[in-house]
Amino acid sequence: MTDAPAALLITRDEHLLDDALRVLAAADVIPYVCADVTEARGRWTHASSVLVCEDLAEAMARTDPPRRDDVFLVHRGGDPGLWRQAVRLGASHVFSLEADEEQLVEAIARAREGRGEACLIGVMGGCGGAGASTLAAALAMSGARRGLTALLIDGDPLGGGIDLIVGIEHAAGARWPEFTRTHGRINGAALREVLPVIDGLATLSWDRGEPCEISAETMGSIVGAGVSSHDLVVVDLPRVFGPVADQVLRSATTTLMVVPEDIRSIGAAQRSRDHLLGRTRDVALVARRRSGGMDAALVSDALALPVIARLRDDKRVAGSVDAGQGPLVGRSLRRGCGGILDALGLVAA
Repeated sequence: MTDAPAALLITRDEHLLDDALRVLAAADVIPYVCADVTEARGRWTHASSVLVCEDLAEAMARTDPPRRDDVFLVHRGGDPGLWRQAVRLGASHVFSLEADEEQLVEAIARAREGRGEACLIGVMGGCGGAGASTLAAALAMSGARRGLTALLIDGDPLGGGIDLIVGIEHAAGARWPEFTRTHGRINGAALREVLPVIDGLATLSWDRGEPCEISAETMGSIVGAGVSSHDLVVVDLPRVFGPVADQVLRSATTTLMVVPEDIRSIGAAQRSRDHLLGRTRDVALVARRRSGGMDAALVSDALALPVIARLRDDKRVAGSVDAGQGPLVGRSLRRGCGGILDALGLVAA
């Protein structure tokens, strides 16, 4: 195990203890086991996280411990009264050791790494050729330029490789095929160490070999590792929906749909919109201006979604990408990405 601050585990129940120790081991966290509530209160504020098992929850609550982050009430029985005790303890979550093990492992690991959730942005095209991959790359690069720890994930195995857009296709580091058999939790810091990182931007892309499939579980592990170890995670989503894309959509802070300002593109985007609204918490449009086309307000009205940015086509972007210099040569793209990051509260670090 790594030398991390100890989690505080409060229980006298041997069966709960065994289950909780297994969870803590999966999160790679060193526990300090405490069966005495007075001693536990003295250690309450110093641990990376606190797990109060149901057998001592009421007794611990009576000590009126100080409020802190990363307190979790864990149980096996599911007593409805546990939520009242959770409120008294200031616990942020109540976890079942039987049904919620994966979520508990992730919560403990995030607490150990000392980070909150990153801003996770999904980007997809409302139609083919909308420029979603270019926007995803530009957003992640813009975040890195602000001093944020940024991760760009290529979620489209048939997209050609987003590393080509940011100009790092020759950089050493892991690609998706190396993660196809990944199961369980991935350490966030370890993930960043094995990926290509150029100018502060870590990128997980596809290689030039035969396309391979990743599972929703693998995508979930990668995204979980990303949000625990970065300020900004941007995922370039495929236009073909399925379990892998849905895994990202369920966790996304916001999902951006890139839509050119013309009737055909809006018609294509209608279908994607209906799918997105049932699977992610927030959807916004990035409108692509077209000469002689509609304006952004009409696109917004047609799709009943807000426009967060409007981009002007810039022929220099394609040439810059082909030269391996990335897409941020375009002024409209730079300003659009800056406005999106500002709207999401991602100010310079």
